[in-house]
Amino acid sequence: MTGNTTLKMVRVRAPAQASAAPAPDRYFVRTLACPQPAPCGLDFELASGATRVGRELRGPGLSLPDPRISRMHATFTLSLSGDDIALGDCNSSNGLFLNGRRIERGHVQAGDVIRMGDTVLLLCRGRPEPAGCVDDLGLWGQSPSIRELRTIIRRLGPSGLPVAIVGATGTGKELVARALHSESGRTGSFLALNCAALPGTLVENALFGHRKGAYTDATSDQDGAFVHAQGGTLFLDEIGDLAPEAQPKLLRAIENGEVTPIGADAPVAIDVRIIVATHVPLEPAMAEGGFREDLYARLAGAIVKTPPLSERKEDILLLLRRFLPDSVRERPVTAEFVESLLIYPWPRNVRELEMLAERLAVLHPDAPIWEHSMLGDDMNATLRQRQLPPEAPPSRRQVPSRDELLALLVECDGNVSRAAQLAQRNRKQVYRWMEHYGIGRGTGRPRD
Repeated sequence: MTGNTTLKMVRVRAPAQASAAPAPDRYFVRTLACPQPAPCGLDFELASGATRVGRELRGPGLSLPDPRISRMHATFTLSLSGDDIALGDCNSSNGLFLNGRRIERGHVQAGDVIRMGDTVLLLCRGRPEPAGCVDDLGLWGQSPSIRELRTIIRRLGPSGLPVAIVGATGTGKELVARALHSESGRTGSFLALNCAALPGTLVENALFGHRKGAYTDATSDQDGAFVHAQGGTLFLDEIGDLAPEAQPKLLRAIENGEVTPIGADAPVAIDVRIIVATHVPLEPAMAEGGFREDLYARLAGAIVKTPPLSERKEDILLLLRRFLPDSVRERPVTAEFVESLLIYPWPRNVRELEMLAERLAVLHPDAPIWEHSMLGDDMNATLRQRQLPPEAPPSRRQVPSRDELLALLVECDGNVSRAAQLAQRNRKQVYRWMEHYGIGRGTGRPRD
């Protein structure tokens, strides 16, 4: 298995369109884990109608050289309207799994994780990102949500509008703020201040500074954040936690374009762009009187939302390798490892993924391959509950060794059909195994 993310593009021929109706959504399947020499990173676009998936297919379809995939394993069926995709198992030997659960047939949507044999596929909407466009504006990723975020940043960056960034913890709100600053063309510095870390008695001093003698410990003049960010950008993180007594003073500073340090006789003119961030919407706080609506109106000239990692599944492996040390960055991965990562909901988002990379490097520095057993129990919960084929003998769920196959044939007196039933495979599969191991037909039959 490999984590190579080089992208290619394969198209299935679509039927001619009969009218100029609005183009339906485009979907493609991305291969994120597969045995060598299968092309990991392969993007395969789905066309209207049925798309076959199997091993060494003849004719159109997605052909994957995975020995645990049946010759005709599954089909994707995209409706003519382009708004519904059905996925069906074609009596495969090793089953079809959707988001960790075995299925015979079901409907899929963008973000769903599909497992066939040792291959893991991800259903994606839109157009694949061209190869190499993974790091831009300091934001790593190829998913549609991260590409849209980059577009918004480029539009808002030079505008000078105050921006409110809304997103869950660990989604990179400060990275977005820094990217907005880098696109703004402002020559001053970028300064970040966490409002949640400032008690109410210190907020005014941190924002506006003080003059010598303003209070007992003020032994010298000290500039506040607004002056330090002069000509640049002031990023106020967790603005929803700003002390109520500081909110009218912040509003006045923004409206007047000036701040008055504690103990000063005259205000200081400021030229600072304000960007704020919050991990929860501020509307409930405004309704309850905990946050001023007039201040919010001044801060939210534009609202930018950072997507959770669970909506960026295309980026998970790419980001993991980005966070890993160079010495283990290209280490191969198992299909179970990839499947677990993609199914897991990532409640702490990219920050949690970064901690996982650090933990893997520390605890398993010499492992030859990344395996799902190295992940925490919470990340493996879904796979532990996987629905296996009913009454499948444990020793025969995988491809048998030569000795196991010989023992099976002897047990069945050389009857290949009976051996196929016990192994829960079709007869042709057993013959392929025999050919692979050089086992002749008739092996296992009793001698006269």
